[in-house]
Amino acid sequence: LLYYGRILVVFRHHPLAGAVPRWGVARVLVKESALPKVDYKQAQRLFDLGKTAFNARTVAPPNLSRSIGYLEEARLYLAGADERPPLYYDIGKTLTKAKRELQETFDSHIFAAEQAIRFGERERARESLRELLQYIPDEEDARHEEARSRLDALESQ
Repeated sequence: LLYYGRILVVFRHHPLAGAVPRWGVARVLVKESALPKVDYKQAQRLFDLGKTAFNARTVAPPNLSRSIGYLEEARLYLAGADERPPLYYDIGKTLTKAKRELQETFDSHIFAAEQAIRFGERERARESLRELLQYIPDEEDARHEEARSRLDALESQ
């Protein structure tokens, strides 16, 4: 379940050989806050910051996540408006694009790490996972947790 890009509940299934499959709740995160007052100028400012960070995503990996944060916050400043202005939809398009790119980055780095492991190139797998952690610095993000877990497992071998 997602709320403004935050994971509220994660269900994990780790089957054990010969055991009855069990499901459990691995994480529950609930953050409640009131919507900010509608502020078109603040939304525009945050949107501009989000676009700037998105355009600089190749300069520094955390800029992609940073852009998502700015864009999500910008959208909040318009969420309470009686009629949603065009800016709201512009924010949504850019946010969707940034989230899609972050997910694709995650998928490609995980794939590269798995492939490196299959070929016995553990150091290349570690490098891929370390780089991925730079793209997803938020430790509350399940993708960060997965990358960290895989990296820790590799480093303990």
